[in-house]
Amino acid sequence: QHFNGIRPSVGLQTFESMAAPWSGNESAASSTARADVPTAGSKEGTITLKFPPGFLWGAATAAYQIEGAASEGGRTPSIWDTFSAAPGKVLNGDTGAVACDHYHRWREDVALMKSLGLPAYRFSISWSRLLPEGRGDANPEAVRFYNDLIDELCKSGIKPV
Repeated sequence: QHFNGIRPSVGLQTFESMAAPWSGNESAASSTARADVPTAGSKEGTITLKFPPGFLWGAATAAYQIEGAASEGGRTPSIWDTFSAAPGKVLNGDTGAVACDHYHRWREDVALMKSLGLPAYRFSISWSRLLPEGRGDANPEAVRFYNDLIDELCKSGIKPV
């Protein structure tokens, strides 16, 4: 049976495969999560999910959905810029042109993550920012942005993933 499209046994296997190979901030991570959700074969009830030792809790983002600054810092259009600009492709015509403006607000974002006690932050890199021509030398503005982000995460006790 499925709950919101996920078979519980597959979900647990996925959680196990996502366990981080490093030992992070153990006080901020718990190996048990409880939730009041319907479970396969029952009505509503509480289930307990056990996560393997070393499982890494944190936050994750995708560059296109958070960075914004679509035409700044040497970034060139990505396939997502082209797709989302096509009429009828995205609800409300939303794009990542500004998104959450993480490119300009990353210091505030890291401070917020720290205040939440997040032990890790998994982020993706905008390849159209790092390699604007698709090949060749890396864009120094992008390298500086990602290096500054990583330095701030480390300074704040947050593992960049």
